[in-house]
Amino acid sequence: MARKALLTGLGVLLCLGGLSHWGVLAWEVGLGLTAGTCVVVGSLRSKQLSPVVREEEVGCLEWKEAVRLPIVASMCLFGCYLLVVSGWKAWVEAVASGYFTLLGICAVKFYLKEAFEPLFSFLPQSSYRTTWKPPFSPKPLLFVCTFPDLFLYFLASLLGFAYYFTKLPQLNNLLAVSFSLYAIETTSLGSFATGTFLLIGLCLYDGLWAVATNVLPTVMREMDLPIKMMFPHMQGDVWTTDYALLGLGDVIMPGLVVAMAYRLDYFMACKKERKGAPKYFIYGLIGYLVGLFGSLLVPWTGLLCILPSLSIWLSLAALSNHDLKSFQTYKED
Repeated sequence: MARKALLTGLGVLLCLGGLSHWGVLAWEVGLGLTAGTCVVVGSLRSKQLSPVVREEEVGCLEWKEAVRLPIVASMCLFGCYLLVVSGWKAWVEAVASGYFTLLGICAVKFYLKEAFEPLFSFLPQSSYRTTWKPPFSPKPLLFVCTFPDLFLYFLASLLGFAYYFTKLPQLNNLLAVSFSLYAIETTSLGSFATGTFLLIGLCLYDGLWAVATNVLPTVMREMDLPIKMMFPHMQGDVWTTDYALLGLGDVIMPGLVVAMAYRLDYFMACKKERKGAPKYFIYGLIGYLVGLFGSLLVPWTGLLCILPSLSIWLSLAALSNHDLKSFQTYKED
């Protein structure tokens, strides 16, 4: 199921990317469908976090961390803004781009292995073990790697370094999609209350830095980092250098809520409390897409459009199912 969802999602994303970059799809449609596909695939693959299938405890986001996250993000964003306007853009971009490239290599390798692992069955499967003791660490770290892992790391490194030195939008989107999928499928909010704290805080973040000031737009446009999805504009038959941007926060953060809605559906189905289509997931996805397309029509509104739409549609799902209590009390911690 997880591999099938991943392969299907990769096929859809490749088609959307090709159609958008060749001008067949409008950039609004390309961005919206790409973000929606990331949320759907990440949600379907997040079943491992459900209390009814996981074999061990998972780390869930606590409400204190949800409150702290927008504050820390604001500090980092404003710091980057000050460095950019002070003339340190090249240095900051080089360091940050290297950091995100290394993270991207790990994420791309993970999905290459998930999607194409059966194709590498002919390679030796023996594992290689080594340890490394970081400075000031009380315990050494154990690294276990197979020959297919090394081969896939090599392929992912080629893509990662190609992005670092060329900054191609297609490679930027590859890393951005990998980040989005991995975050959505491996992160649990713990409860919908925690998700509410997080999204409200990030709405204030968007309102302060993107609407009231130009800090976020400046950093997003001036710094070439894979923390956004990029789709080109076309004027007639001519490409423009002005790219439409969608920050990964507008994909990952609502995606975490939609993914938990899917796990709530799965939990209730396993407990035989409800049969049929995953209503919370469907309503949540519709709410996300409605808010997302609304935010694309009004630039830099992001979560200010997505949060109300997502909240309204999930509330409608709870009221139509007559189980608002289950929605409020569902926990994964």
